[in-house]
Amino acid sequence: MLSLLSRLIITLNFKFELTLILPMNSVLLQCYQAKLAEQSLVHDPIQQQAVEQLVLREQALLRNELYQGLYLHGEVGRGKTLLMDMFYDALSIKHKLRLHFHHFMHLIHQRLKAIQGQVNPLDSIASDLANQARVICFDEFFVNDIADAMLLGGIFNALHRHQVMIITTSNTAPDDLYLGGLGRDRFLPTIALIKHHLCYFPLNGELDYRTQFTRYRSVFFESQDNQTSFTEHLARHNVSHVPQQINLCHRPLSIKGRSQRSIWFDFLMLCDGPRSQNDYIELADHYDYLFVSDVIQLGGKVEQHKSVKGIEDGDTNYLITPASDIEVGHLDDCARRFIALVDEFYDRHKLIIIESHCSLTELYQGGRVAKAFLRTQSRLLEMQSIDYQDKMIGYAQDSISLFNVKTASQVMTNGLDESTAIGS
Repeated sequence: MLSLLSRLIITLNFKFELTLILPMNSVLLQCYQAKLAEQSLVHDPIQQQAVEQLVLREQALLRNELYQGLYLHGEVGRGKTLLMDMFYDALSIKHKLRLHFHHFMHLIHQRLKAIQGQVNPLDSIASDLANQARVICFDEFFVNDIADAMLLGGIFNALHRHQVMIITTSNTAPDDLYLGGLGRDRFLPTIALIKHHLCYFPLNGELDYRTQFTRYRSVFFESQDNQTSFTEHLARHNVSHVPQQINLCHRPLSIKGRSQRSIWFDFLMLCDGPRSQNDYIELADHYDYLFVSDVIQLGGKVEQHKSVKGIEDGDTNYLITPASDIEVGHLDDCARRFIALVDEFYDRHKLIIIESHCSLTELYQGGRVAKAFLRTQSRLLEMQSIDYQDKMIGYAQDSISLFNVKTASQVMTNGLDESTAIGS
């Protein structure tokens, strides 16, 4: 019988040795080995080290021991979310929580409103969370709002006091969080706190796993060539052009059409004006397929912009900040909302079908949210993969015969033209 702690040697078509002594009974490690064996993952030494770090925390939680949390950061497509989800799924403990970071902040803001006037509200919230979860997994840790920036230090400290482990992923290293943001000097102590409470691990490397999909069904169409393709998608989802108004987060919003599972918006209607991630959360609660037409090119020319704490963040009015001049790209506010929209539907494994004025690679031309928009482009690419779509109930069966297979580069640089997108 093997001892609980053994040096693990994995031999498949290659041989490598894990750098830490790890338990053979780790469910996470077994899952990782299985993915290597079935070649759904390729051996990546840096990714392997990240798995080792997660296994240490898996075992600490199983033994009910305290252990420092983990901050996984790196470029898009490096497998951060995949590894965190493997960790979460492998945990056999009951009290655990996994959510997108903006969902977590939405929860915090809602709770603060509910207990307004209470002494030490963040400690009360942390206590409630600790009763629900011994570990909280955040996906896409990202700070672009002064209200969130000011809250984070307090909530992280409170969660630490209540012995809640935090595992998070981010495209941004801790020292670069909220870089250039309004009042960032007031956020620096929070960065120090994050680095103190969490072990930060750079998941660097050249390989973008989202470009490794070999089969695609395009759902991103350039309007100059593919209006028919977009219209065909609308028809298959029983979405007719019947303009009407709906209420979203208690505010009226015009739509172009909808069916039971699908809804169709003009881009500017959905991403321009006083909208926030709260609207997109509610949309994803009710619809599996989101059609967005007339998506325009964003970013490019950088100009001075007067910024005050967002009017769209209606649930954070307890914190008021003065206006400030910042440099932004053309329509960066729209781009920021579009990022939140894609994050929400991706995290809920739902689909966005887009009719755009330009290709996916040309969609953002540079500006304040350039790094975050790389994640958006990567996620929109993954949404077009057959692997992603096949996991959506009712999608693959309806569309498998309709679209030809394309490569990642073809999907990124061109929408499928009518002759290749629509099968005979």
